[in-house]
Amino acid sequence: MINAQKRSTISGYAGLPYGALSQCRAGCVGVVGVPSARGGGSCSGTALAPDALRRMSQVADRGLSGKGCDLGNLTLSGDWSGVLGQLVTQIVERNAVPVVLGGI
Repeated sequence: MINAQKRSTISGYAGLPYGALSQCRAGCVGVVGVPSARGGGSCSGTALAPDALRRMSQVADRGLSGKGCDLGNLTLSGDWSGVLGQLVTQIVERNAVPVVLGGI
């Protein structure tokens, strides 16, 4: 579901640690990246957006004042949009705030 491949190369969004859904607690933020791009065309680089946003949040030194964790990037296979919907629902059910980086 979540791709941990980039975890060793970059920090989580806005200084948040990487973690698992089980670490999303009430009042926290749960960040998930969706590295997708529609078709080819002029927007094909949008698949790079989640990791680019993570890097920029580190360069800008803008940490989140709240607590939370970065769940990494969603693996885009099969019904990934349905999986994303379920993941966001699970974050909300934990009374945490979902933040999705990228998407279509």
